Amino acid sequence: MNISKRTLFLISLIGGLLAVSSVVGLVAIDSGLTLTQEVQFTDSDGDLLVGLYYEGSISSGVLLLEGFGSDQTALRSLVTEYHQMGLHIFTFDFSGHGRSPGALEFDNAATDRLALQALEAKEQFKTLSGLDDSDIIIFGHSMGARVALQAAVLDTASVAGLVLFGAQVNLATNIQSEFFTGVQDAALEWVQALNSSNPSTDILLLIGSLDDILPPQSANILLNNLTEGGTSSYSRELVVLPWLLHNYEVYNPQAIDISKDFIAESLSLSVPGGPAISALLRVVFWFMGIVGVFLLLGVADPLLSAYDSGRGEYGIDIIEERKFLKTKLVMWLGAIPIFLLLALLFFMIPLGIPVFNIVYVGFIGSYGLLFVLLYWRGKVGGTEGTFQLNRNLNISSLTSKKFLLSLLIAVAIILWSVVFARSGIYYIFPINERFIWLIIFTIFTTFGFYVGQVEFQIALKREVEGSRLLLWNTLIGFLPFFFLTGLWYALGSTSGMIGSLQGLLILALVMVGGNIIQRLGNRTIFTALFQAFLLQMLILPQGVLFAML
Repeated sequence: MNISKRTLFLISLIGGLLAVSSVVGLVAIDSGLTLTQEVQFTDSDGDLLVGLYYEGSISSGVLLLEGFGSDQTALRSLVTEYHQMGLHIFTFDFSGHGRSPGALEFDNAATDRLALQALEAKEQFKTLSGLDDSDIIIFGHSMGARVALQAAVLDTASVAGLVLFGAQVNLATNIQSEFFTGVQDAALEWVQALNSSNPSTDILLLIGSLDDILPPQSANILLNNLTEGGTSSYSRELVVLPWLLHNYEVYNPQAIDISKDFIAESLSLSVPGGPAISALLRVVFWFMGIVGVFLLLGVADPLLSAYDSGRGEYGIDIIEERKFLKTKLVMWLGAIPIFLLLALLFFMIPLGIPVFNIVYVGFIGSYGLLFVLLYWRGKVGGTEGTFQLNRNLNISSLTSKKFLLSLLIAVAIILWSVVFARSGIYYIFPINERFIWLIIFTIFTTFGFYVGQVEFQIALKREVEGSRLLLWNTLIGFLPFFFLTGLWYALGSTSGMIGSLQGLLILALVMVGGNIIQRLGNRTIFTALFQAFLLQMLILPQGVLFAML
């Protein structure tokens, strides 16, 4: 179907307006968070932790604890809503998370250590705000909720209340939850100590009906443990919200509404919590931004066809489509040994390692390295010729208007992504060990994107854009990520599946943006570096750094 350039321009204009207005709106939502102070402190083991303190206007506050693999930026919706109530706010990143250096042990969350970090954060919060323990609510999501509950059991001074979203304390059989904690929770001493008066504070448990980390059945068991021991002056409440996934509990306006009311009641505030309007607007702006950027970039590619800088010459041609696609499919198996060698290499580097992020550099990098070698040797089925790298760098081409425009677009995509992510999803980009991994992973991932761009251009010479060859080659390139998403689903891990789908969305953004950069600049290495950097920039902040033994 042919679409007129006028229509394409109109769609791209709408997409651009949505993308820009979304980040403007997101920045405006948080404009009230002006009195923010970065705080650095150490735990009892001497590990450096990085937090943020938001000064409030009343004598009450909330300490917020992030979930596993998340960071304090993901709590921004809560920070804004609570700060609008006049509350002092304190957030920080656990070791191996976000802006805090260090790493977790590979048993994946020694929460005894993290509970002590939370207690140290509370003392920092008290010093900065002048609040007492009885003026403070502790909020936690997922692992952060588990840590909050354990910290309250260990603490000799009771806080005003606990707000626990999707608490990662599972007393029923849950293979996924036991993997993420490395233990069976029912056997833990602090879990066995839970009853109607321990911890000695009011507790709100909130989950979604689709929560796979703390399913409703397990949540009821946890509630029963917290109400054992007879009558108590402390309230315990469980709220289950329909159709809500574990990953999105901290963003859900209704969940935040309920937590605000609980906080207002626990702290005896004269003003009720009120509806979470800012949280709702944030979700709307996020949706606008995602739709807008894909409309803009997706339509911009064909719209800029008149400014195409041509196709590079690589000495390769695709002569048999089916044989070529079959080779591409089968060679994913051939890439597995290279994947394992890369993983082994990364594990040997004496840094905290982002284990879950190795999937992206491993698959894309190993596949790219394999095909660079195969093309160089002329051994790719369905093709003829051998790979030829153009070593003659034309300096004048780097100052051409088209290349400078492609560079400007690349910078704009990166800046938009940074602002969008920092609006409450995760922090881009922490200057700690993750930055070193960003450099390392970008180098290896570049091979995969380089091969992808070479094949894309060869295919465009052979057939029209949007052809069957381009479509199938792209789908084959995404195959391991589709498989990973399906694997999480098969294991019953909705959280893992959602994370994989988010990764696919990021990959799609990287692919579409890269195609525009290549169309204008026709510098394949530059395009591949841009794609590899953008992918790792968006992926690496998510996940935990693990200490290698």
